[in-house]
Amino acid sequence: MFAAGEEYFEMKEKNSNLRYSDSYNPKKKFYPEQVEQPGPSLIDSSFLVRHQEKIEILSRKIEEFERAKTKKFKERLDERWKLVERIQNQICSKNSKLVPIGSMVTGLATDLNSSDIDLCFVSNESKFLEDFYKYPDFRRFFMKKTADLLELMGKDDPNLEFSQPATFLPDAHTPLVEVSFKNGMSLDIAFPKNDYHSLRNTNLMKLYVAADPRFPQLYLWFRTLLQSLGIRNSKEGLLSSYHVQLLVVHFLQCYMINNPTVLPILCKTHPNLVTNDLKIDEVIERIEDFGVKIQDWKSANTMSVGELAIRLIEYYKNFPVHEDVILIESGRVIKRKQHRASTRLQILDPYSSVTVARSDLIPWAFRDGMKFIHLEMLQGRMIDSFPEFPEAREFQFDPRRALNVDENVQE
Repeated sequence: MFAAGEEYFEMKEKNSNLRYSDSYNPKKKFYPEQVEQPGPSLIDSSFLVRHQEKIEILSRKIEEFERAKTKKFKERLDERWKLVERIQNQICSKNSKLVPIGSMVTGLATDLNSSDIDLCFVSNESKFLEDFYKYPDFRRFFMKKTADLLELMGKDDPNLEFSQPATFLPDAHTPLVEVSFKNGMSLDIAFPKNDYHSLRNTNLMKLYVAADPRFPQLYLWFRTLLQSLGIRNSKEGLLSSYHVQLLVVHFLQCYMINNPTVLPILCKTHPNLVTNDLKIDEVIERIEDFGVKIQDWKSANTMSVGELAIRLIEYYKNFPVHEDVILIESGRVIKRKQHRASTRLQILDPYSSVTVARSDLIPWAFRDGMKFIHLEMLQGRMIDSFPEFPEAREFQFDPRRALNVDENVQE
């Protein structure tokens, strides 16, 4: 969490020349929920007029970055699919296959130089799936054999030599084999249960990308922003890329936030494309279809991506992370039944009955980050500094806060 006293935040809103270091007091803790609400707004007309030029610059920067990213992504796509086919031929039988998931399919990659490939192992043998999850020794043996077969590819192609031994996560929620090659590429092969959650959510995000270009643009900006703060880091128990995607989808499809909405509620408008009852073979077919389109949808919302970015920060700055539940399937927010200060951020996608954000750190990090960004933007900072966001250096999140919540904190 960023270190600052409560009195500092009151002063900062009154004095645009103040910097976070001006009143830094390491002995004081600032709890965002202790700040009086509501406060100054980013969507106030005076703010929008005053910073109109910066918002327009932000829109141009995002659009230009997205175009460059998309161009590079398309240049590499054919090469990557050919590599996936080679790997599949090396390790799969006629009863199994490897299906790309994540950004390789959706195009929602933010790092132009990323060489990561995420694959999902799919088998049509029910007995294999049963044994794989029932017997830990068999699971470890099979995953080790998979890595051994991958390592053999390096004998024929120096680019595919391992840079370090493969990593096995047989007891993870989704078992995983992680491999790094000497050419800088990394490969993750997931072995999901028969609900194939990762395949279904990849299909869902791919369709949202096809629905409106402002979704991938806004996601690109928001993920980069959160990453600059250090709170987009799933390996440290913070937000994952999928969490960020769902947060952006919710913002763009909820009519209570944007009316008219930017995105459709696909589970309502196009259930045949995303329903949980869709056979996995059909999901895979859609994932591998490069020409996917959303028929009968065109948003009547004419806001620029820069305008939407400002509204997104305003919305999530005031979002009650310990009270509300985001439902992607219905495009709604509801109040959770139980209320405890340490509960997790509740984001439910259409394929799970529990939150996809399983770490207790996430709500605290997200709330602190949103309040930091909001205060910065009120002073005209962090609006047009994408993609570097040098202001982010002043933010510090203390994970101990989430693990030892002050008993006096009140919502």
